Amino acid sequence: MKHKKINNSLFLISLAGFLYNFIGYFYLRSVLVPSLPKPTSQMITLGNFLIFSLFCIGIYHLYILYQILKSLPSSEKIWLQSAYLVILILSGITLLSDVTLLSEIGKEYPFWNVTGQWNMLFVFTIFHLFIVVVGFILIQKKPISSINLFEALKSDQDIWFLTLNQIGAICGLLGFVAFILSLTIQLPDRFRDALLLIFSTLAAIPWIAFITFWFFKNRKKTPSQWLDEKQTQDATIAAFITLIISMPLIMISTFTTGANLIPLSSSYWLALTFFFQLSIFSITVTFRS
Repeated sequence: MKHKKINNSLFLISLAGFLYNFIGYFYLRSVLVPSLPKPTSQMITLGNFLIFSLFCIGIYHLYILYQILKSLPSSEKIWLQSAYLVILILSGITLLSDVTLLSEIGKEYPFWNVTGQWNMLFVFTIFHLFIVVVGFILIQKKPISSINLFEALKSDQDIWFLTLNQIGAICGLLGFVAFILSLTIQLPDRFRDALLLIFSTLAAIPWIAFITFWFFKNRKKTPSQWLDEKQTQDATIAAFITLIISMPLIMISTFTTGANLIPLSSSYWLALTFFFQLSIFSITVTFRS
């Protein structure tokens, strides 16, 4: 019951934060116009409370993450859990971008059109709200485990290995989406490369975060003990299949870059190759597990 009360309390605080943020965004959007040379002290205070509200929402993100990780060993729908972990981590990361956007708006509104930044803030806020509501429902539906996260980490090694590779597969597919988006958006080459870097980083962050978590989980073991015999075999076969399948892509990228046949910079080929290999490797391991 204690966990349920904590979950309910944090959820209500987050909802209040979302409501405050929506009202604050609409208000600031209407008053931060080029004719206003600088924000008033009242507006600055409002902005500071917006950042505090985002901090509270971030705390609930961490609580959801803790509960989801703790319940993984007893979960049945691992794919759904892995997918939710990916978007939960992305939502948490983009909370930081909300703070950056607010700061940029405060600096740029007298000189530039900041409609795009406001639209991004509203989209991100709706995204965060969706993630929080789904997380609340997941926690409410799950039986509360009496074990803590560190005890859960010691249980069923296969679940954590499977989750790691499922997240890798999802992030690999997100990387393809990032690759396509960066190609379709019409921008000068130097901005397009920067956009690719941003999208690719966002796509890779959940996998990087979970593999860091994996290292932390196994920190007291020697590397040879990180995987059991079956997992080692699966990873070896997956690595071989990935090498064979990705070899043509590597050859094509090398040839076309050298001959300048396809107008793609090396950074695009690098991103495509990385996410392609990550997808193939992770999907192969997942289906063999």
